[in-house]
Amino acid sequence: MKQGDTIEIVIESIGGGGEGLARCGGHTVVVPFALTGEKAAAKVVHVKRDGTVFARLKNIEKPSADRVNPPCPFFGECGGCHLMHMSYPAQLNFKRRLVAENLKKIGGLDVEVMETEPSENVTGYRNKVQQPLGFDGKEAFTGFFRTGTHDIVRVKRCLLQRREARQAAEIFCDFANRRKISVYDEKTGKGLLRHFLARYENGQLLATVVVNGSSLPRWEELYRALTEVYPKTGLFLNENRKRSNVILGEKTVFLKGISQIDSVMCGVKFCLQPDSFFQVNTSVAEKIYRKVKELAVCRETDALIECFSGVGVLSAMLADDSYDSYGIEIVRSAWQDAEKIRRINNLERLTNICGDVNRELPLLAERYAGKNVTVVADPPRKGLDEKTRRTLIELNPRTLIYVSCDSATLARDAAHFVSAGFSLDLVRPYDMFPNTKHVETLVVLSKKIPDSKVGILK
Repeated sequence: MKQGDTIEIVIESIGGGGEGLARCGGHTVVVPFALTGEKAAAKVVHVKRDGTVFARLKNIEKPSADRVNPPCPFFGECGGCHLMHMSYPAQLNFKRRLVAENLKKIGGLDVEVMETEPSENVTGYRNKVQQPLGFDGKEAFTGFFRTGTHDIVRVKRCLLQRREARQAAEIFCDFANRRKISVYDEKTGKGLLRHFLARYENGQLLATVVVNGSSLPRWEELYRALTEVYPKTGLFLNENRKRSNVILGEKTVFLKGISQIDSVMCGVKFCLQPDSFFQVNTSVAEKIYRKVKELAVCRETDALIECFSGVGVLSAMLADDSYDSYGIEIVRSAWQDAEKIRRINNLERLTNICGDVNRELPLLAERYAGKNVTVVADPPRKGLDEKTRRTLIELNPRTLIYVSCDSATLARDAAHFVSAGFSLDLVRPYDMFPNTKHVETLVVLSKKIPDSKVGILK
């Protein structure tokens, strides 16, 4: 089998990235955008040394009942979506199965995984947009990188983004073209405009222009154009002169308008800066936070500790006058946001700590030795490192609630906790990112307690 060959295949399963998997001539064949059970012809585009074949669909002779027509004309070209050809019920089943398979194959944990909690909106759910700028020889445009490349696909209307964020990007492009402002060229390192970011929540817009320099010509004109449509707008400038694919530089300058977004979730007032980390799907984030609070407060505790607490919204929701609460976050700007939230909500028993989890947790372990402690962990995609896992095991919390954005690293971490004497009580996926391969998972682990019963909460 070689590049250019056309092969007849039957898709046997779906891989973790949403790609179809088949067998042909003793080879594993990977076919993007193919679904289980489909009989198809595919063209070989690459054969790896280990024999794995990568192929592109040519035509589908027998389509799956789960196949739908993608509503986006850029699907398959833009790298943003992976599952738009799959019906939404099938997407939810795929994500549940992915979590279960990773727990079993990676973690050796054969456990019940609940049905995936759906998103209220499968399009228009993203409250934040960040798009690179491209230039087609005539005008500037925003878009997304083509899968596996740095080629920018021109996407004027991304269906995953909220209408307000999309419109802000259109206003920005009109401004850039009207004033003929140069676009950054990654190959030469020349040109000014690099990225446009917009965050929209509760009628408030924060727009950030990333430039290869220190200023934006006629930015007042852009501000006026944005405020004509969105009166509550804040405009920011981010300086990024590095020749890399990192979106934001280290320096962000406030230009005019509102300096933050003010919002409320589950009764907690909070504020967001342009670069604050906050879940892009507000409604699903609220579902997860409500469930975490339900799970955390239903169990007797002397202290509640959130690791990797970010801007502190969840820590504030979990805070209560009946126990001590802590949020640990190493990024100083996020910790500062968390402190604002603590103050505006008058949370006297909440302490936000700016520091490394591995340094701060042992100190709290000493303080609450022999007492009931609940820990909530929401780590980055890479999961917990070995030192953090060991620190948490030594802390020996009564309950550990783990919110994961990568079920593979979750499986690895959960296996360590189970081997250390924790029981896995609950696994529930949430569809934070419809039409993509990504899934958020909520897990509850608890220490077995003699003469007591720890129920599985659903």
